[in-house]
Amino acid sequence: MRMSRFLVDLAWHRDGLRQLFETEPSPRYHLLYLQTHQHEQATAGPLLVEPASLVALQRYRPWVEEGLAIELVSAQPFDRVADHLKTLTVIECEQAPPSLFRYADPRVLAGLEASLNAPERARLLGPNERMRGVVAGQAWQLQQDTEAAARYASSEAPFRLTRQHLQGIEAWRRQLMLQPLAAQYAISLERLIDWYQEHHATGVDNEQACLEYCRRKAHEARISDTRAHPEEEISS
Repeated sequence: MRMSRFLVDLAWHRDGLRQLFETEPSPRYHLLYLQTHQHEQATAGPLLVEPASLVALQRYRPWVEEGLAIELVSAQPFDRVADHLKTLTVIECEQAPPSLFRYADPRVLAGLEASLNAPERARLLGPNERMRGVVAGQAWQLQQDTEAAARYASSEAPFRLTRQHLQGIEAWRRQLMLQPLAAQYAISLERLIDWYQEHHATGVDNEQACLEYCRRKAHEARISDTRAHPEEEISS
């Protein structure tokens, strides 16, 4: 039977553990840093929860929509899912030493989603059929079929973060940052991204400076459009 579990980064959702015990007197959960080299940080690391009642399920689901948790869907046993997630604790990076991987933070997987190939997606999902989260009101999802999840074989090899992944995360962050400007100035996101990259290409490596450049260009474009079509401004 498929079950919904919830993955929480306690460094991000700091009240998660307290709310868990307020919801269920005897919750089923794993502090996923326990029995790893990060055991001393267990109460500020990833938490996996399996709701034992409909009331608990209804309490945890809003965490996903609020960007505080990731929903995992799997027909595999709870302990198998927990064991898989523990293998993601450390990540390999190109030309850098291994580091902690904050896989329970919805923002991290949201940024990675678009740059993952099929084997990488399967490595992150493990025995789960689906991982779903929401960041800034936008849903993201990793998915594989039931048979692939059932065939999962545990791997101790760390997930490898490549240059392509980092570029994908950067592009996702840039898009997330520019979306409010697109809405404010009624201008396409693609045009804003072009301006951002144009300013960045001049040697400006400051994110805020590039954002302000885009804001100025959007403001100038709106003034120019208003002068070209004054009747539209009056009618609006």
